[in-house]
Amino acid sequence: MFEGFSFRGGAEALARIAGMFTTVVLGWYALKRYIAIMQVAERYARRSICARCKAYGAFRLLRERPPTGARCRCGNEWTID
Repeated sequence: MFEGFSFRGGAEALARIAGMFTTVVLGWYALKRYIAIMQVAERYARRSICARCKAYGAFRLLRERPPTGARCRCGNEWTID
């Protein structure tokens, strides 16, 4: 993997190291963002069951911003927070 990598090239080696570091930082940021989005999706999934009729995912959002309100087809309203 690193057979062609050498520290003799000064500026070229520095550019490669900078590129590797940038790739690692971007990958780390992407992973953290993905995990945060999945946690929000899991939280919404846990709260998307109507307490009255026990229907899963049969609701409309009343507000987009937190606290998010939801209304089931049966008319029951609750907050997804």
